[in-house]
Amino acid sequence: MIHDGEAALRFPVMHSGARPCEGFLYVTARGIDYDPVFDPRPKEAFSATRDQISDVTISEDSGSCSFSIADPVGDQSFRPLYEQGNFRRPSLGFTEMDKKTDLEFVSYLVRVYRDFSAAEQELVKGKTAKP
Repeated sequence: MIHDGEAALRFPVMHSGARPCEGFLYVTARGIDYDPVFDPRPKEAFSATRDQISDVTISEDSGSCSFSIADPVGDQSFRPLYEQGNFRRPSLGFTEMDKKTDLEFVSYLVRVYRDFSAAEQELVKGKTAKP
């Protein structure tokens, strides 16, 4: 997909900021953008370029990923949302299967962030492959 004029992968997420909200995290070659489309709070939206992001980590305990971002944005954490009729919101009482699925989701998100070019090529290759 195209986001702000560049290729992007979009992930539905729960943002664990000062006020948790839900929206899309866009990963691009330039960096990341968060847009709280399901709970529009303009102050919760942000953009960060790759030179502003010093690290990205996965928490196996919570099934989340965190981006260490320079001020004024600061560190940001995300958990996956899933569309199954309605979005399944993460909860503290998730099952082991939910935890495994959440970790697979955030692991893929982090892999896309760390090597956007390879992820983009993988998607293009999958779209052009003939059955």
